[in-house]
Amino acid sequence: MQAAKMKRVALRGATLLLAAQMLGLGSAIADETPTSGRETGEIYQLEAVTVTAEKRPAALQDVPASISAVTGDQIDDAGIQSITEIANQVPNLHISTWGGRRNSHVFMRGVGATYGEPAVGFYVDGVGYTSDGMFDMELFDVERVEVLRGPQGTLYGRNALAGVINIVTRQPTNVTEARVSAGAGNFGQRELKGSVRTPLVEDKLFLGLSASATKRDGYVDNTHLGEKADDRDDQSLRANLRWTPTANFDATLSLDAERFRGGAYPLGPLQEIRDHPDRVRNDFAGHDNRDAFGSSLSLNWNAPGVRVTSITGWRDWENDGVGDTDGSPLDIVQENTQEDRKQLTQELRLASPETESVLRWMAGLYYYQEDTGIVTRSRFGSDAVAMGFVPAPMDSVLDADKDDQGYALFGQLDYRITDHVTLTAGLRRDHDKRRVRMHTRMEMGGTPVPGSEGDLNDRRVFKEWLPKIALAYKPDANILWYANAAKGYRAGGFNTLMNVDPADANFDPEHSINYEAGLKWSGWQKRLSFNLALFRVNLTDQQVIQLTPSIGSVVRNAGESHSQGLEAELVLRPAPGWDVNAGYSYTDARFDKYRDDVRGADYAGNRVPLVPRQMFNLAVQNRRPIGDSAVLFSRLELQRIGDFHWDTANALKQGAYNLVNLRLGVEGDNWEAYLWGKNLLDEGYAEFAYDFPGLGPRAQAGRPRTFGVTVSARF
Repeated sequence: MQAAKMKRVALRGATLLLAAQMLGLGSAIADETPTSGRETGEIYQLEAVTVTAEKRPAALQDVPASISAVTGDQIDDAGIQSITEIANQVPNLHISTWGGRRNSHVFMRGVGATYGEPAVGFYVDGVGYTSDGMFDMELFDVERVEVLRGPQGTLYGRNALAGVINIVTRQPTNVTEARVSAGAGNFGQRELKGSVRTPLVEDKLFLGLSASATKRDGYVDNTHLGEKADDRDDQSLRANLRWTPTANFDATLSLDAERFRGGAYPLGPLQEIRDHPDRVRNDFAGHDNRDAFGSSLSLNWNAPGVRVTSITGWRDWENDGVGDTDGSPLDIVQENTQEDRKQLTQELRLASPETESVLRWMAGLYYYQEDTGIVTRSRFGSDAVAMGFVPAPMDSVLDADKDDQGYALFGQLDYRITDHVTLTAGLRRDHDKRRVRMHTRMEMGGTPVPGSEGDLNDRRVFKEWLPKIALAYKPDANILWYANAAKGYRAGGFNTLMNVDPADANFDPEHSINYEAGLKWSGWQKRLSFNLALFRVNLTDQQVIQLTPSIGSVVRNAGESHSQGLEAELVLRPAPGWDVNAGYSYTDARFDKYRDDVRGADYAGNRVPLVPRQMFNLAVQNRRPIGDSAVLFSRLELQRIGDFHWDTANALKQGAYNLVNLRLGVEGDNWEAYLWGKNLLDEGYAEFAYDFPGLGPRAQAGRPRTFGVTVSARF
């Protein structure tokens, strides 16, 4: 009761602070509203945002699709450090990262994945990341993050049936600039970041370097072992070498590396997590360790009548994760997964020049190859024996090698029917080959149990046509109406589980069709923009997890669902120094078909898990001069994530929760200092929850209230 009262008081305080900001905003509007006889407002118009989400540069407000763009300046102003925090700034994007950084469940417009391959494409500087385990990366030295909602199969291919997240990093130019920042906060939070970009040969050769190091002691105490359960120690590096020998050619070589270490799987009974989110009682200390290296070479050539683009990417990603998955002090089960992925991607595009013309076109080839090795060892202890899970303490071991290879042909045309109407049509042919070699066994004392060994050697080929069509009507420079329809698909795969029944050895792709209509409007002397999109997604051949009597669970194409709703975004610059950003989404995502024969349950009509019905975000920020060379900065954010379910049975529910963030600081000519707080109301919520057979619901708590200070200098 006392905690609830304190939260109400804090919420009123945050509301009053927001109201005070808005009153100041209203006064500023009254003072600064332009008239024909005084300032025109040009100095505080909204900056035009250029995006490359459709693989060619275009103004955000001119692209006939639902796209959000979070710029590097906005990332800095909000103190964003991860993709999960980006999701709280974007309508209809929900990301749950739990256990360790390996487990990132990304949902967009009610479509996502909690297993297998991702349903959302993830790209960094044009290079696709094939596993959602790679998504939770440090965001530093970023130019912008673009979020495309709806299937993007034509330009991006498989595993983009929900949408695409496209990250563009900052590139070096002729301007020499350097920046270093340091921060500290509660829970032992420490961070150090730095970057430098400079020309090596003016107009010809440029170098960019950036690095980030972050540590924290952990949010959760493991009272059973007397230590922190989720400490972190992360380092990231990035380097870019850009060469422009002529005005029509540029080449960029990029290198990046990650080393993440930390505690993982701070799990406990759901009710205990709700009552005491800062503690767990685990008999085993988990960890989640990652080492990754990536490189890419991007070539762009403006030849006569055609623009040629080549992007070659290589990634080597290793992850070692182990945790107490029963979330209790009992010696039931510990699970360790070691994963090693190596991927090569190559894309070659030809496109019409970036000039105004009646017909614009693009055609391309895409190739990828990925080799994955997975070793999973589940250790069942003495309490598992007592509960009847196994006859004696033993290990369940899975050793799998997967080889994936594929290629695609794609093309897209934009035809301007009239000065105001443009028709877009695109088509892609995807061809994927999959192979798995897997060996499973039960071990006692390191010796295989007779009769427990099994093998799976299987291969599949998937072929898919992915069309898109869109119609855009732009009656003047400030308004765009559009409608589009597109198809997406998520590749099929294999059930890499113990003793798989041959009938369940593999599963087919799932497909989505997205229908969308929208409006993009800019007004009030380019100080206001408003975007609205209505959508309907039909998902068929849906990959769902179902229980079986013999092996626990498998993935089957047993579901169909639909998702429909709307998303809206508003950006406003009402007066010098003021910025307002707001977003809202409503999503009704339900199963049309889903019957679990083992449980004897029909889930048709149930809500799709991990899809908030409503999401809302509001940010109000102000920069106000103090003295001759300093600026006072303030930013207040309100974020609301609506209620949703964790499971297909809709038995585990997360209620709606609110996050309040505040950032205050002083900015000089070449330095900044900020005080910040996130989740100031210390709102309790679960980051993830699931039902553990025989023990009941398990959960991991969301991030508590954090606060700290950050200082930076620019040179």
